[in-house]
Amino acid sequence: MPEGSSPEMYQTPSIGEQFFYEIKAKQGLDNMRMREQVHILKELPKNFIEQAYGHLLSEKTIRDKYSEGIPSDKLNESSDFTMLTGFINECLATIQVKNTFPEFKTDKRKEHIEAIENYENKILQVTNNPDRFGLEWHKGRNPDVACLRIDDEDNVVIDGVVEITTSRQLNKRKFQQLADSGFEATLHSVARKLNDLEDGDSRGLPEFGKNKKKVVVSKKLIKYLIVHHDMDISPEGLENSIGKTVSNEELAHLDTRERNKVFSENEKQKFLSILNSENTVIIKSSFTNEEIHTLADYVIKQIKTKYPSYKP
Repeated sequence: MPEGSSPEMYQTPSIGEQFFYEIKAKQGLDNMRMREQVHILKELPKNFIEQAYGHLLSEKTIRDKYSEGIPSDKLNESSDFTMLTGFINECLATIQVKNTFPEFKTDKRKEHIEAIENYENKILQVTNNPDRFGLEWHKGRNPDVACLRIDDEDNVVIDGVVEITTSRQLNKRKFQQLADSGFEATLHSVARKLNDLEDGDSRGLPEFGKNKKKVVVSKKLIKYLIVHHDMDISPEGLENSIGKTVSNEELAHLDTRERNKVFSENEKQKFLSILNSENTVIIKSSFTNEEIHTLADYVIKQIKTKYPSYKP
């Protein structure tokens, strides 16, 4: 080490810094986007590569189950690449949207944020996989992220939910998620079940149940929709982004599978009403799909280096 230099000068760049260098090397960035990206990337965990590798391993069983009959040369790295782009996009979008939550902007106490995140993780785990906790009820529409706070009466209040999409088109599934019968109905059902628990401790849910903090869904639940960076989110752009629309008469003659792919005229108008509602917040991703793909390539290279036994 040169005389007079400090060890800090030679520390390995954080994963966020490494990500930023990869993006910057591929394309130029304007100053505003550069600041946005740096602010998000610096919050990535130090063990992000390990988490990404763990994600691939956990998804492998599912991929193998549904890939029977498909030639191996058509899967492999392309499949891992697809899973990683989704994983990276969700991680970055989650950080981006959480930075807009009042609870995270106004109260930076570590123990407070950790408590909020613990409640969020448990609620989302129950929402996505109730069987894991020995709970049986119909699974509904499950959000990617939930925005929580502890109110003055010590209730766990769900103020918002987040859905993340990388597509420029908003399909029927997004409509069903954002409608009152989607995320909101699911969370009300989950809240009732958690509040009525009498054996939360034995189920791995010691935070919930009778005489514990009550889970409440806000009467004005905010629905955050993270969309493609280049998507036009003006009223006209949103209307053009909605998938194929057919007449109400045509919809009536389609089978269930085909109905789930298209909108009726009434459904399109309802969806536009939801998208333009004060309870819906549409946020453009700070990262383009090309940038996410660049990061996925980089992560695969790092996984290969760190885990020599890794085979896509």
